Amino acid sequence: MKGFLLLVAFFVGCIVIVVLFSFGAGISARRVASPTEQQVTRATWRFLVPGKIKIKENPVPDSAETLRDATQIWVDRCVVCHGNDGGGTSMGRTMHPPAPDLRKVLTQSLTDGELFYVIEQGIPWTGMPAWGDGTPDAEKDSWTLVRFIRSIPKFTPADLRMIEKFTPRATERVDRDRRPAPLPGGKGDTPLEKLASK
Repeated sequence: MKGFLLLVAFFVGCIVIVVLFSFGAGISARRVASPTEQQVTRATWRFLVPGKIKIKENPVPDSAETLRDATQIWVDRCVVCHGNDGGGTSMGRTMHPPAPDLRKVLTQSLTDGELFYVIEQGIPWTGMPAWGDGTPDAEKDSWTLVRFIRSIPKFTPADLRMIEKFTPRATERVDRDRRPAPLPGGKGDTPLEKLASK
């Protein structure tokens, strides 16, 4: 009970601090968090990661096969916000808080367990979704991504070209490829195009 009350008090204190620092600034995803707000938020999150998770070691081997598997997971889930090189995309940078640059010390200094926890549980009130679903396969994917994140600062231009092979194509090409094929016999518009024109 005492632990619960301390946790509630901690959250209330964090909310008060955020409100005080934000007073009169309005609410916008474009607002840049102050260094104090960033430090408090990071410290709060690290405090809330369970201790037994923080110290967990990555059970997935550090191998070329792991990185190959991780590349596909990375492209499927992460590239849209973090970019091929982990430095972020325009979408990731316009979130509040922005998607972090995974090449930098702030991310690389997290333990493997903390990175795993971020991937599995997400981070509330940010753009980071929870990818875990409680299955061993999802956990393996998350640990595989931890290996990938650790390798990001060492990427070579050849590594980035390899990742780009898997990266989704430009929007115009995707839209063009998603257009339904004409009806058999070539009779006018497809049903979806007719519906869209109404």
